[in-house]
Amino acid sequence: MSDNFWVKADNLGEMMPRVGSVIRGRVAAGEVVQVTVGEAVKSKTNQQQRYAHMCIGIIAKEIGEKPEHLKAMIKHQLGLIEEVYSKGKVITIVRSTSDLKRDDYGEFINEIQLLAGRLNITLPQPRYHGIDEWTF
Repeated sequence: MSDNFWVKADNLGEMMPRVGSVIRGRVAAGEVVQVTVGEAVKSKTNQQQRYAHMCIGIIAKEIGEKPEHLKAMIKHQLGLIEEVYSKGKVITIVRSTSDLKRDDYGEFINEIQLLAGRLNITLPQPRYHGIDEWTF
């Protein structure tokens, strides 16, 4: 069993009884539980994902490349690769962006924007697609 609670420090006092009641409701009497306190890590947003894929599509169309190949090249530039040795050969595996957190995905978007700039391709600004600057 695993439950996560995100509580702002300002609301900690009022939320602790609620968190305690949830724990008591899910754990047998006398059972030991572990409570970990740490900084919440924000996942990437759907907005970030949509914007990145839109930009990759624009660049790919402009340079005549498949979007999936372009995305793999950008991942490679960011070091989102893993080299595996098998039967005396090096196999390069491009990691997925699905597990990137919000800040890391923001770096991915920045790399897309830098590539577009180097290629003199104008991309739409995120704010014109309902994306606030703070999501990066």
